[in-house]
Amino acid sequence: VALAPASAADLDIRKYLQAGGEEEVALEMWWRAAALDALQAYIAGPLATADSEEQTRLQRTLVQLLAPTLDAISAHAALQDPSKSRSSASGAFSAAAAVIQLRLLEAYLALPSCAAYSNQHEALTKLCSRSLRTSAFTTGSAAATANAALLRGLEAQDAVLGPLLPGRDPLEDALTAFAGAPGGPIMHAWEAGLPPRSGPGLQPGGVRSSGAGTFPQPRSLSGALLETQLLLLGPIMAAISEANQLQILLVMKSAVAEAAADSPVIVNVCCAALAGLSALAIKHRNVDSNKVAQAAAELGNLVLGQSDGSPALQRSAAEILAAAAAVGDSTFAQALLRRVVEAMAGTASPIRRSALALAAGAIHRAKGGMAMRAAVGFTVDTMLAVAASASNASLHKWLAHSLLLIANAAGLSYVPYVQATLDYALQLLMTEADYALFGMRPAVGRLANGMIAALGPELRKGSPPYNQCRAIIREMQHLEGLARGVQPAQELVAAEMETVLYAQMLALFAPQTVKGASHVTPLLATLSSRQPALRRAAADTLRHLAERDPEADSWQHVEAPLFRALDAENVSAIAAQIRATLCTLLQASAAKQPSRWLAACSAIVLASGPAASSTAEQGDEARGDQDEEGWDEEGGAAPATAAPPPPPAGASMRKSDSLRTGRDASLRMAAMSTPRLRTRLFAAQCILELPHDVGTDPRHFELDVSETPRTQSGDWLVQKLQGLVEVGFKMATGTAEALRPMGLALQSALIAKFAKAADPLQPGARLLEQYQAQLVSSLRTALQSGAAPNLAAAGAGPGG
Repeated sequence: VALAPASAADLDIRKYLQAGGEEEVALEMWWRAAALDALQAYIAGPLATADSEEQTRLQRTLVQLLAPTLDAISAHAALQDPSKSRSSASGAFSAAAAVIQLRLLEAYLALPSCAAYSNQHEALTKLCSRSLRTSAFTTGSAAATANAALLRGLEAQDAVLGPLLPGRDPLEDALTAFAGAPGGPIMHAWEAGLPPRSGPGLQPGGVRSSGAGTFPQPRSLSGALLETQLLLLGPIMAAISEANQLQILLVMKSAVAEAAADSPVIVNVCCAALAGLSALAIKHRNVDSNKVAQAAAELGNLVLGQSDGSPALQRSAAEILAAAAAVGDSTFAQALLRRVVEAMAGTASPIRRSALALAAGAIHRAKGGMAMRAAVGFTVDTMLAVAASASNASLHKWLAHSLLLIANAAGLSYVPYVQATLDYALQLLMTEADYALFGMRPAVGRLANGMIAALGPELRKGSPPYNQCRAIIREMQHLEGLARGVQPAQELVAAEMETVLYAQMLALFAPQTVKGASHVTPLLATLSSRQPALRRAAADTLRHLAERDPEADSWQHVEAPLFRALDAENVSAIAAQIRATLCTLLQASAAKQPSRWLAACSAIVLASGPAASSTAEQGDEARGDQDEEGWDEEGGAAPATAAPPPPPAGASMRKSDSLRTGRDASLRMAAMSTPRLRTRLFAAQCILELPHDVGTDPRHFELDVSETPRTQSGDWLVQKLQGLVEVGFKMATGTAEALRPMGLALQSALIAKFAKAADPLQPGARLLEQYQAQLVSSLRTALQSGAAPNLAAAGAGPGG
């Protein structure tokens, strides 16, 4: 009813010109805006989860509902530009007009396909393009919101160049990047709680990019409307005809050419251009358009001329040029790259050189290594020649980052230039002005890690590139070792990140240079870092190493620090990597060391509180000699303590050794405070998998076979049957409701695995008969009156 054509026709804007008519018209727009708000909830819910055929049908219906309101707004200038309306002192009409336009544009932005509203492209383009020509959105919170939107739209890999430097706590970054004002629309509940989905204007996690990021806060109406208009131009620009695309780019070029050097209009144009050209580059992967690419390149040059030393505008100009190369064909891209590189060599301005160097690297990144393979040599040689004659330290940081982008895109084509690049990197560290520049040392570390990835299997231990990369990473360690407060926190975090990524690069691209075992101990230490990015890199590398060689001796005694890291982790993605690492190690070593995993997981499941008395014993057990092949030797950061050395390879484990291993694991786990329930549940799941992961060797399930003289020195699961039954009994009868069904499931699994195992001490008896009391008691708790349904269902297993 609210969005029907008849309702839109009743919206007579002329009423607000009459005495007392402003409030009446404002109320008419408010309740229509509420209907549009509800429509967004429908788009985010049923429409997003529908199949493709149903989604197409629903989109047509929704577009029919949105079209009358768009026609009404397009017909009245006061609704198109609420800031210029003749509103009273209360501002009711202006606010209502801004809200209804905002909700309408947000609804269009939320639709999955721009083709569904192709008939409205022209009207929406005119409406959104007003922000590129008018001065209504160039001051106050609107300008701040546009700057924040531009920073979010820029390539995250280039954030190290400014203006907001990464490396701080991510929550602090999110709060700093947000610029809002009280009194504006807030983020809806359904926008924050829905699963992620693909669509224009959305960030990972399902939160609209016009929202407040990590900290939901209100925004001003002008800022919200401006950002929505700029973002909606992107998908529309990718869907309209080439002639209309050129017309929009012409409007953008005119706006930049007429604007002052520090005008916020340039920021608005960059935000809209990046949104549109990025979508256009994806669409034109198979259909090149050199006319549009040429117009985009001209826009990039205009923005570069107006950047005036602003890192955000310099990066914007570089990315617009890169998007132009991606939209055009390979011939156009190579010609554009040559013009950019020649302009970089010909200019004397360090600011312009920096932006052009980044543009050259961004073009390689956007177009791809294979398409630009022939231009790698010309680009790198020119950059190194410029670097040799440059004295500006900030320019060197931009050049180093651009060389990294080229190396990442070129791959093996960059191998002939690795040595020259590493020589340049070491020269930066030996020059006082460059060394003292904030962010230079992490930039050199990133370049060294990029060279490891470029060389890959061709990197050899002891070769000049290897020694140079190791020397650079050792400089990162030296930076980490400085006292806190001597260096900025961002630089310390960035240096530590490069140290961790050094191990990751070696493990992924050059595993032949250093044994994977040398990375385990320092990576475990990194899991306790306060920075999520460091923990994520360490967890990813540990999982890769575990999947590549899960039976290496370096994985002995790592379950305790992994469980501690899992219990303390708050980021779900990192916790998932740690769980995957533990599962991989469990599956690989359960058959040889079941008592080790039973002791470690039981200590977590049955933990009731901290045990301070065992802390000293844990420290004695964990103290050992430094691994001779650790990062201290190979260029990484070696921690002060390491895991105890594993037993010699090939040595068999006696039963006493097995028991001692279990006690050691319990001591190490005892130092952990009461684990979270989710950690205890995961440990219980590991125990449930233990009877399956040991395999089908009969020595694990028959006591008479496991205690023969030939096999009694092994570690067999049947020898730990009493411990398994005890753990299952305590889980099934304990106070933790969530653990009770898992305890009964463990009892059921033990009955299935050991039902036929004979007791060698009592001929004709079964081994499980001596544990009958615990099994029956566990079953009784599941079948008693008032038991939870899932507990009763779990008890039906052993009961049958």
